[in-house]
Amino acid sequence: MAETHEQMPSFADMINSKIFHFYIGPERAHYKVHTARVAFASPVLRKHISGGMRETFEGRSFLKEVEAETFEKFVEWIYHSTFIPKNPGEAKAAGLVMAFDYQLELGDREIPGFNNSKKIALKREPEFRLKPSRLKLAWSRFLGRSFQTPPGWENISTPSFESATYEANDNLLHAKLFVFGDIYQIKALQVTAIRKIHRNLATFTPETGDLVDLVRYIYSDIDSPTSMELLQDVMTEYLSCQWGRFAKSDVFLELLEEGGPFVSEVIKKHYDIHH
Repeated sequence: MAETHEQMPSFADMINSKIFHFYIGPERAHYKVHTARVAFASPVLRKHISGGMRETFEGRSFLKEVEAETFEKFVEWIYHSTFIPKNPGEAKAAGLVMAFDYQLELGDREIPGFNNSKKIALKREPEFRLKPSRLKLAWSRFLGRSFQTPPGWENISTPSFESATYEANDNLLHAKLFVFGDIYQIKALQVTAIRKIHRNLATFTPETGDLVDLVRYIYSDIDSPTSMELLQDVMTEYLSCQWGRFAKSDVFLELLEEGGPFVSEVIKKHYDIHH
């Protein structure tokens, strides 16, 4: 017998559902959200809304440990199946560096998990000469990573390479949304967040300070019910390919001097590429 999955509420069902009040963070930022989409997205928050808890009868819930910016992006995602960049009117491409170290010709090839509205054919001469064929292969594997959409969320937005110019510096926010999705069991939100992080890293080289902040966050002692292995794996795979862009930065060297699991994992992957 074929497995069946709950389907996302229609727009009409959503706007006709009750309003639930969320108070977020220590300052209790107030958000009013339609219950149908929230209950569908998160089994944890569904208990607040209709699980017979005190929150159910009061019609409100206090999430003191959540940052207001993170929850605001979650609300945007509830209504739009994606979230809007922090600075949507400001194209950032001019100040960004393309992430490709080695000549890469993808042509008609589609990258899984992305909106491939344009053919990609990006070329760049190598900046250093350490086994370019192996590095090219490793970078191609990174580009080809895909993240499966959960059942019931087939209409979830997929990030395009073109929109990366607006979100290239939002990786830390996306990582926080990934963790929020982990804590509140919102798998589709996690997929959206990890796709955007991967897309951003695959398209542009982040500023070193932003990269270091991202690494420190995903390797910090986060109160999350599952491990951060997926984010950590994406980050170390990326840096094993793009090591040369950051190796001379004092900020990055300070991160390496801190030691810990990140350093051992990224060095191992970097070694595996070149040996």
